[in-house]
Amino acid sequence: MNKKIICLFILLALFSGCSNYASLARSNMGYISYTAQYYPAHPEDHYIELFFEGSPEKEYISLGRIDGFVKKDKDIRPLLIEKARQAGGDAVIDIKVDYQKKDVAAAPAMSGGYHYNRAMISTYQPYETIEIYQISGVVIKYAFKKAIVVEKDEK
Repeated sequence: MNKKIICLFILLALFSGCSNYASLARSNMGYISYTAQYYPAHPEDHYIELFFEGSPEKEYISLGRIDGFVKKDKDIRPLLIEKARQAGGDAVIDIKVDYQKKDVAAAPAMSGGYHYNRAMISTYQPYETIEIYQISGVVIKYAFKKAIVVEKDEK
């Protein structure tokens, strides 16, 4: 009886982390808001500016931070734009891209793909190097000044 319980706990421990590194096989981007203010998402045709260097000359407020990774460099711009659009932003500034290689153990999944899990590293599992681009940036919204209307005195 005790051996069955121990085996069950070992199996649960091995398979509980199967999805930890599964996301390394695809893109993963997160957004953390800096403000309590909600801004509605922009439509898909809204133009989003990307500033890998410098910042805009217009006044702006910082809405939040984008952090994550993509597997292909061609996915960097579309994902930054999509996250900024969803947050109601007009641009992304302070964009940093860091190319990394990660060595992970690959274990065959039931679906025929691979799941990545450091807890499953053992002698019978091959190591696989995954190349990713670590990305971060700050989503901003341009601050629009309200126009001051001055009425003329008509005499």
